[in-house]
Amino acid sequence: MSLILDDCRQLISNLPQVRFSHCHREANRCVNKLARIRSSHNLDFVIYDNLPMDLLFVFEDDLHGMYLNKLCPNIHVL
Repeated sequence: MSLILDDCRQLISNLPQVRFSHCHREANRCVNKLARIRSSHNLDFVIYDNLPMDLLFVFEDDLHGMYLNKLCPNIHVL
């Protein structure tokens, strides 16, 4: 993981202006689903020529800006 971060830092240093923002997985379900698919395989690197069928509906939702709200339990501190 450290090598990937080092490569990213090097690439970023060549850009005149960079802005990072956090995106919750509920707002980017396609990437979240790809990560889950990846974790179930033992391959180091995968290239898809076409969108996997498992991602079709999730991709369309992300494309149209649809997302699911993250449910957080109400916590009462005494």
